[in-house]
Amino acid sequence: ALRADGWQTTPLGPATSPLRFSQYIQDLGPDAVAVSCSVLGALPTTRRFIEASTSAGVPAVVGGAAFGDDDVRAKALGATAWAPDARSAVYAAASLPVVVSAAEPLSANVVQEQAALEIDHLRLVDQVARQWIIVASPEVRAVARDAVPHMLHAVSAALLTGDARTVSEAATWLNAVLANRGVDTNAVEELGHAMKAALIDHPLSVELVRTHFAAS
Repeated sequence: ALRADGWQTTPLGPATSPLRFSQYIQDLGPDAVAVSCSVLGALPTTRRFIEASTSAGVPAVVGGAAFGDDDVRAKALGATAWAPDARSAVYAAASLPVVVSAAEPLSANVVQEQAALEIDHLRLVDQVARQWIIVASPEVRAVARDAVPHMLHAVSAALLTGDARTVSEAATWLNAVLANRGVDTNAVEELGHAMKAALIDHPLSVELVRTHFAAS
């Protein structure tokens, strides 16, 4: 869509690291950067892209399913603009400032806890899954491998963006998945208990789960 609107575009691909991304900005000197983020687990990397772009004075347009239906998460991560679809991205790109200031730093407590969750992700997934499966039905075990990482990514995303809807939306999604398999909402509540136990050393995360993770 951007190319059709006259922009010269350089796709970097889905496996681009923040370091490589920064190097491209230095080498290419782009007028703008556009980042699409589909899953909550990739929001921390998207934040690093935004930091790299805006610290070089380059505006950043973001979009994708991980940002939800409004610009709350985009603004929280320091993006210059948010676009819900390709057409909106074209409009957003056309009205970007020439130069931007670096994204505002996030709260130190939030950054510290989110980084700890990211480092400890695999262990937390294993601990939560093991505790959940102990009391779970076969239908729950079948979805645990995908559901547990997604739930923890939702907590991490809520920390990073200040948008607790990621947690409640994840719980609602899981409830729908399990309901389609004939599992009652107790399974979601049991997962919430397992998450709070595993996250005991991460107080902000525990509060997010306690307040926002519930079947609905």
